[in-house]
Amino acid sequence: MTPATTDSQQRHSKTGPDRSGRYRLWRVFMGPIIWTLCFVALYGAHGLACLWLAPTDTGTVGVKTALLIIWLASLLLVGFLAWRSLLRVRGQSSPRHNPSPTSGNAPSGSHPDERASSTRGAFLPRLTIMLDVSSWIAVLGTGLPVIFLRICAGPLFSS
Repeated sequence: MTPATTDSQQRHSKTGPDRSGRYRLWRVFMGPIIWTLCFVALYGAHGLACLWLAPTDTGTVGVKTALLIIWLASLLLVGFLAWRSLLRVRGQSSPRHNPSPTSGNAPSGSHPDERASSTRGAFLPRLTIMLDVSSWIAVLGTGLPVIFLRICAGPLFSS
């Protein structure tokens, strides 16, 4: 092996699914991380805008536009991740890619540890799709107030 191949393999093994199709742990949590960053960016920027601008300033339109762009970009990114995860789960659901010990596709002399590892190998992609879809719903709910409420509107109900 040449040093360039080793560097390339090391870089590739640290990101996403590797060549053998195994999932890396960071990919499982990418959807919730994007939702968290979206949440902090939306509400942090909104709070700073309220601190620096009066509710009647014309700058609030620019702030609302920036918040909508952040929200839509997060929504699209998490949606893309969920779509890719769904494609991955669908690709592994065929017996050819994911032999189960009871389907007759597993070798008859296979060791129980090998069968258990194939079952564990199917868990991370399914967990990833569930977290990605949950994160997409969370990003959607987090950004809805950006659409429907004014910047620095104050309390909705006064006592």
